[in-house]
Amino acid sequence: RGGYSETTLYFHSKGRGKEENKPRTICIYDKHEDCVKKSFSKDDTQQAEGMLRLEFRYKTPDAVKRLVKSSNLFDREAQSVFTQELSNVVLSPIERQILLLLEEKDVRSRIVSLTQKYGKRRAGTLIQFLLYQNIFGNNFYKISPLSFSRSAYYDCQQACRKIGVFNLFDSPKTRIQLNDVS
Repeated sequence: RGGYSETTLYFHSKGRGKEENKPRTICIYDKHEDCVKKSFSKDDTQQAEGMLRLEFRYKTPDAVKRLVKSSNLFDREAQSVFTQELSNVVLSPIERQILLLLEEKDVRSRIVSLTQKYGKRRAGTLIQFLLYQNIFGNNFYKISPLSFSRSAYYDCQQACRKIGVFNLFDSPKTRIQLNDVS
């Protein structure tokens, strides 16, 4: 999670301290708006109409070192790091998640996706997770009468995200408060 401004979403990696000190940040913003703010040429501004810009920022030397090591690069020189191939490796998974979010799916197709990927038993647990999340909100594992452990919560969250099922219903229902469950 991260902050947002009028035209930009920020997703920050884990790390200590304030958001600006996090080692990595994903930024998604309106390219047209950026062109207008920075007084780009008329042609560039028109070409940017309707486009989103996706940036993955490595903001500390250690974050760059980890990228170089995980990508098996020879060194941290600009010509090694700033390549189309590395950009594709870093940005493609994020792009796939964004596209999954934009897909229109009804409840039935979400359940079918879960069942096809994970089987009936696991899909049942994931459907329960999504339903609880819809009714009780994020971090519902803290509601002890539900008996949903923290580790099971994050495991289900990861499994659902992996196939692009982020919720079961399109609009959240009225949230039940902790006092309502005993």
